[in-house]
Amino acid sequence: MDRRSKKITAKDAKTQGEQIKTMEAKDYFQRGVEQLQSGQYQEAINDFSEAIREAPEVAVAWRYRAKAHLALGNYLRAINDLNETIRINPEDIQAYYDRGETFLRQHRYDDALQDCEKGLQLDPGRFDFVGLRSQIHSARGDTESALLDLAMVIQQDPDQLPDYLIRRGDIYMDCEEYERAIADYNRVIELAPEIPYPYVQRGNAHWLLEQRDLALENYTLAIEKDSNWFWPYFRRACLLRFIDRWEEALADFEKSIQLDPTFLGNYEFRCELYRDMGRMDEAMKDLDQALTLAPKGPKGIKFLNLRAMWNYFDEQYQKAIRAHVEALKLDPDHAPTLNYLAWIWCTAPDATVRNGKRALDCATRACELTDFQNAGFLDTLAAAYAEMGEFDEAITTEEKAIDLAEDENSREEYLGRVEQYRNHEPLRVYPHDGV
Repeated sequence: MDRRSKKITAKDAKTQGEQIKTMEAKDYFQRGVEQLQSGQYQEAINDFSEAIREAPEVAVAWRYRAKAHLALGNYLRAINDLNETIRINPEDIQAYYDRGETFLRQHRYDDALQDCEKGLQLDPGRFDFVGLRSQIHSARGDTESALLDLAMVIQQDPDQLPDYLIRRGDIYMDCEEYERAIADYNRVIELAPEIPYPYVQRGNAHWLLEQRDLALENYTLAIEKDSNWFWPYFRRACLLRFIDRWEEALADFEKSIQLDPTFLGNYEFRCELYRDMGRMDEAMKDLDQALTLAPKGPKGIKFLNLRAMWNYFDEQYQKAIRAHVEALKLDPDHAPTLNYLAWIWCTAPDATVRNGKRALDCATRACELTDFQNAGFLDTLAAAYAEMGEFDEAITTEEKAIDLAEDENSREEYLGRVEQYRNHEPLRVYPHDGV
């Protein structure tokens, strides 16, 4: 939903263009506005630049060029143009709003708040500044202030009421106040029943309240409102998978991918559905696609480790090791990856796979990174000591794991391993016996 600052109407553009006195600059400006409205952002920048060259003292041309830069994600250039707008005309209130919004996107929250306060000084009736301020408070984790600002604009700015109610509903969702969120989404749907977003969010709230039939109903309503938006298909697919309606879930994932083949979550969750269905070749293909789309960060590590675990359970140990090593390249201090590698190297039944020294190095580092407070990692470290023949260290370490065990089943398992190490027997685990 567009806020009023983002709307570029012909009337507004004409009014702004009246500030430009030279005919040639005015022509460039008006053409730039047309390009901006049609999504031709670079062409708009070129025309606004010509307008600025002809009439550099007119603030509005700088401000509109900033809009085009912002549409292309060029935040620094947008801010530079807005700074110049404000230098030329310190009372250009829209420039403060646009710059504050840009600062918010850059997570420069203090700067964004200052622009909100300046805008409200210039015009206390510009409640969109209060709405923007609520977003800034929410982004920096100040939920109480965000809700106070939203309560104000909900009362004072009825033109933007659906937008503000959605924002408040989303905050309630983050705070796990699902009934309050549903109440706000209900009001949005009453005011603007054509918008699909509140149906999806209301569906999410119902799912979290374990009201799954209502959740499905809302995802379906969102699809009816906009059948070309992938998100409700994706959410419905996730829920259908959760309730074991696999074929229906698969159909929704396929539709979601058709509508947005670049969305990572489609492949991430469909590959798990294929795994549930026992269709591992297709699951691996989706996992490969997820790795292609994943950023080189936590998601990439997650998918590489998932591939490794699937290889491990298929007893393809070398493939599993290679995938874990690739994950470790993305973050050499990722403790779970270090632990996974150590586990294979010290417990694999295949002697050609085991490497006690590497296992001990990785397991020790994983424990160091977690201050020796993770029972599972200590269990792996004990197994690595046993693989190296250091059974006294293995027993001492396993006893520490017992003290930190999260449940009775783990504790019993660790106790059994202590007895094994007392008998000078290293640990051998077949994948389907558990990790």
